[in-house]
Amino acid sequence: LIGIPDKFFSMGDKVIVGVIDQLNQMPMYVLAAVLCPPGMEATVFAANMSLHNLGWDISAYAGIFIQELFGGIAPPAFANLGWFLLICSLCRLLPILFVPLLIPPGSPRSREHEFTSLMGSRFVGNGIDVIVTTDTSSLLSETRER
Repeated sequence: LIGIPDKFFSMGDKVIVGVIDQLNQMPMYVLAAVLCPPGMEATVFAANMSLHNLGWDISAYAGIFIQELFGGIAPPAFANLGWFLLICSLCRLLPILFVPLLIPPGSPRSREHEFTSLMGSRFVGNGIDVIVTTDTSSLLSETRER
């Protein structure tokens, strides 16, 4: 329709999807690097990349399995291609089913007493001082003193 050969279109799609996927993952990598203990940044990045690559491998094998369920998809007829694409698109929605497993039981208000009992406490560990308080002015004055 546009005049782009199929080979270039499919290869361009793979390249573009790969680049966009890496750009989408960048905020997660930055957040993980900020939150991880000092000196562990490379280990956390390697763990994230290994899980990312495992996910890509599982999705490739799942795609091959689904394709075999339809008896293969081959030119020139491309029989069952529409059903294959529909099922692959619906499989992208599967992670939404696991979101309830990430939500802890109870509500934020039911855990409020845990946080209020810690107010004014000071925790020291690994050279990092953590002060739990609701008074932000005292935090600013302590930060300026250091």
